[in-house]
Amino acid sequence: MMDRWARWAEPVFRQGFLGQRDIAELGVGLTAAVALDAFVLRTMLVPAVMHLCGWANWWRPRWLDRRLPHLAIEPPTEEQPVRVPESDS
Repeated sequence: MMDRWARWAEPVFRQGFLGQRDIAELGVGLTAAVALDAFVLRTMLVPAVMHLCGWANWWRPRWLDRRLPHLAIEPPTEEQPVRVPESDS
């Protein structure tokens, strides 16, 4: 969603402030900041750091883990008994 907003913001800022140079520069700076955030940080840097951290992304302190409820999206599955084929001897 941020990348869509970043693509949309630049022409809007450029058209909206054509006669006022100071405000137009502010709009261009804001557009550059949003584009940097949307494209570089959120699509490249954050996933790369999450990949490097591995399971540490999802680590919680023990005290917080005790206080938060444990929610499951899917119900727990019961293990099916393993059938051993009978051998023909």
